Amino acid sequence: MLHRSRVALEWVAIVVCLAVALVACTFGEVFSRVEATLYDRAMGLWQRPASGEIVIIAMDEYSLEQIGRWPWQRPVHATLLQKLAQSKAKSVTLDIILTESDRIDAKGGERDALLSKAIATLGRVVLPVTERVGDGVQLGVARPYAPFADAAAALGHTKATIDPDGVVRSAFLQIDSLGVRYDSLALASLRVADASRVPALVSANQMPPSTRSLWEDRIPYVVPYVGPPGAYSQISYVDVLMPEFDLSRLNGKIVLVGMIATGLDEFPTPVSGSSRSMPGVEIHANVIQGLSDGIFLSRAGPMLNAVIGCVVLLVVMIPFLVLTPRRALIWTGCSALLLVFVTALAFRYGGVWFAPFTTLLAILLAYPLWSWRRLEATQRFFDEELIALEREPSMVPQVIGASHHQRWAGDVIDQRIQLLRAGTERLRHLKRFISNTLESLPDAAVVFDVQGNVILANTKAEQVLQRGARSSVIGQSVEELLSDFTRDDGGVWVELVDPAGRGDTELAVIEAKHRSGKEFLVQVGPLSGESQSRSGTIFTLTDITPLRETERKRDEALRFLSHDMRSPQASILTLLEMRRSTPENMSAELMESRIEKYAKRTLNLADEFLRLARAERIKTADFVLLDAGELLRDAVDEAWALGEKKGIRVVFKDKTSDEAWIKAERDLFARTIMNLLSNAIKYSPASTTVSVILNEVQEPTGAMWRIDIADQGYGIAPEDLGKLFSRFTRIQREGQPQEDGIGLGLVFVKTVVARLGGSVSVNSWIEDTPDRERGTTFSILLQRADPPVD
Repeated sequence: MLHRSRVALEWVAIVVCLAVALVACTFGEVFSRVEATLYDRAMGLWQRPASGEIVIIAMDEYSLEQIGRWPWQRPVHATLLQKLAQSKAKSVTLDIILTESDRIDAKGGERDALLSKAIATLGRVVLPVTERVGDGVQLGVARPYAPFADAAAALGHTKATIDPDGVVRSAFLQIDSLGVRYDSLALASLRVADASRVPALVSANQMPPSTRSLWEDRIPYVVPYVGPPGAYSQISYVDVLMPEFDLSRLNGKIVLVGMIATGLDEFPTPVSGSSRSMPGVEIHANVIQGLSDGIFLSRAGPMLNAVIGCVVLLVVMIPFLVLTPRRALIWTGCSALLLVFVTALAFRYGGVWFAPFTTLLAILLAYPLWSWRRLEATQRFFDEELIALEREPSMVPQVIGASHHQRWAGDVIDQRIQLLRAGTERLRHLKRFISNTLESLPDAAVVFDVQGNVILANTKAEQVLQRGARSSVIGQSVEELLSDFTRDDGGVWVELVDPAGRGDTELAVIEAKHRSGKEFLVQVGPLSGESQSRSGTIFTLTDITPLRETERKRDEALRFLSHDMRSPQASILTLLEMRRSTPENMSAELMESRIEKYAKRTLNLADEFLRLARAERIKTADFVLLDAGELLRDAVDEAWALGEKKGIRVVFKDKTSDEAWIKAERDLFARTIMNLLSNAIKYSPASTTVSVILNEVQEPTGAMWRIDIADQGYGIAPEDLGKLFSRFTRIQREGQPQEDGIGLGLVFVKTVVARLGGSVSVNSWIEDTPDRERGTTFSILLQRADPPVD
């Protein structure tokens, strides 16, 4: 008990320490870089096809070579928008900073006016709002140049949400600045293209914009990237300007115009991998597709991650209390894999990311920590037990031992192995000596110490006490061990092992009954030590159930015979007396008929007993090789006359392909079949059929012959099925005609079939159902015998 308490305390200590460390690491973001990397790997594995609705007009290296270095003149952008106005694009987003007028416009703003007109003419243009910063201080937003802003269909902010490791994993769908609310550039593009596809989460945000904050982020959105950079369809800026460009390619598209040239407007993303960073315009495209597809991902916060981690840790640790080291290792590995798998499933199909690394590390540390503490507990237990073993007196000469040098040679573990080897060798000799002595006893034997606890028992005792090989009786008290036994004299078992309760040399013989119904003769004798004092008690248990059963059967038979054998004789004497006294009241024919009936009843009773006695004494040596099919045909022919009297057909169905050879005693087997057939005819109404079916079936023990005798009679109630094979038992249902019998026919059947190594079962239905007519079927299974050798 003390050992178990220590193990439980150490288990609790490990769980608490790991849980505290897990919570501290989670809130302290100790492994935030690792968790972020795992998130990026999960996002990279979630590949989806890029939407064909989104097209990027790319300001790439080729366009820079053809048009000139950045920034380009306003007329270039005006020309692009004028051409796009001829297409049926749903929206056009210029991811270009246009916060100031054209400073080199010598014609008084004609270039700005040209671009402003192109924006207004297209009518579906979205322009960016940027963050305005001065001397490192945020000053609010920088809107596009007023004519451009007035002409645009919508404005959207372009601020990227960069995590501490420099990776863009999320964005804010809206910002507030001095009472004005701006959508993100992606959300504004989707709203202009199709306002009905704006997510309900955004539409439900009816809070008025903040009037005090220069920049306040709202509605965080985890970007569901579809793939690495370059996933979306791209058209070079300069190609669109060419006269031969087919503008129908942009019909029904959401067009994004932005920089993709290397080194300009790029950000690391979870899907960038070892390739180049992702241009900002592609990040906007990913946000547009995610919002359009209704994908809303979320990342669990520290509190939820800590709670989930502690729960997982507890679930992993609980089985450690009952698992072996090898199974605990397998359980730990499977738990770790399951955690990764469930995390991936939750992210892929639930849209929720739980940071798994800290929890994974905790459960991987749990096994070595627990193994270390369990090894310490095992070593401590060995030390205590070995010391106690050394102090125990030896009951047999110690022929094998370890020298002092051998005991303490090697490391600490080897020392204890040497001690344990010497002690177990000593105990092995003692056990062999005593077990051989007990095993030689003809009956079950159990030895108790003076406290009434079992210290020795032989195999017969294990069997008699129904403990088997899996649970030893050693160490159990006399009350526990014999709790299923009731003494016939009403006494208690503990008084027999108490030295104060009886003399040291007195032998007791007691009869007891087991709860299973078996009866035992229990002999109790004291054991004396070297000082002649009481050192224990030995119990021997002899099963006298067969003897008592034989006595009960004899008494039962005598009682039955004394009644049933005397009753017909008494009736015959009464008839004779009536005939003598009043001959006119009874004719000679009537008297003879009744005397014949009573005589036949007496003769049948005697015959039934003789047949049953013969069946019980039959031996295997009396068996001969018989064809069951031939015997069944003979029985059916013999039963035909009985059936004809009641208008009952008796049919035989042989479903075998060859002779059905069995080993049996011909007369007893034939009588067995006739008993079942006569019962079937006797307990069936007229104009029905009794079927005898011979078939070959496969059982776990091999191929067997199955004989079914089925009637269409009155059936047997389920509560009466268990009484069918009891002696002198007859079952009669209400409304069923009365039939003569003494209740030994089915006992005879079961006895013969059991002697033949087979089994008999019965199924009965007392009412008609759509699947089955009422009636009773007796089934006999018999072992197949090898056919005779020609």
